[in-house]
Amino acid sequence: ECISGVRLILVMTEAGPQPLFATWKIITGNNMTDNDEHGRSANLNAALDLRTGCVLRAVVGSGLGTREVERHPDTGVVLPGFELPNWQEAMALCCRGARVFPMLRWQHWDIAFGAGGPLLLELNVTGGFGPDQNAARRGFFDERLRQALDSD
Repeated sequence: ECISGVRLILVMTEAGPQPLFATWKIITGNNMTDNDEHGRSANLNAALDLRTGCVLRAVVGSGLGTREVERHPDTGVVLPGFELPNWQEAMALCCRGARVFPMLRWQHWDIAFGAGGPLLLELNVTGGFGPDQNAARRGFFDERLRQALDSD
């Protein structure tokens, strides 16, 4: 089995970690990883509601080739509205982890959702924002980020 992880991007502020984007990287077909390879893998990226962990929108592809996907192509599961389990626990885990690295301004956490709850897979200090912006259909530099940067 393979892991379809969640990428949580947050920024560290004086007030603590501020989550900005959450994207579920969903494996399709015979792929072994959840990387979308700039749209070439046919894996999906799903924008998640930061408060609830519900899928807001799922997409495949990138750039002008992006198209929305209502159902997982292999399982048929409806994606918009699908709620990831233990979402609040996962958010709290990432925020606790983020506080261990207060000097890392941008943090990209990868999370797995297992039978025993969420697990931190890795912390990336650099990473692309393309899949997250593409799935959410909005740019990264928005009012939330402006406020986080202005708080320092």
